[in-house]
Amino acid sequence: MRKEENPAQKRDQLNRCKNLLKTPPAVDRKRQPPQCLSCMYFQPKFRFRCCLYVRCPYGKGCTCREEPLKREYFGARRAVRLSV
Repeated sequence: MRKEENPAQKRDQLNRCKNLLKTPPAVDRKRQPPQCLSCMYFQPKFRFRCCLYVRCPYGKGCTCREEPLKREYFGARRAVRLSV
């Protein structure tokens, strides 16, 4: 049997996740920023951006690509077993 969750618990978990997304990453701005390729936020497969954030957390500016990638990258399809 599946354990039923309290709706208040679900709401609290969702709010906690939303707050995590709202808070900017803790970055030491006095240090020299890393190259984009070695940055922990670099996302080479994003079609319209090259970073996890729209504005670089290191203060480099906008991370949008001038030209989008030709295709989207999605993970391989997997077969999923559904339990009855």
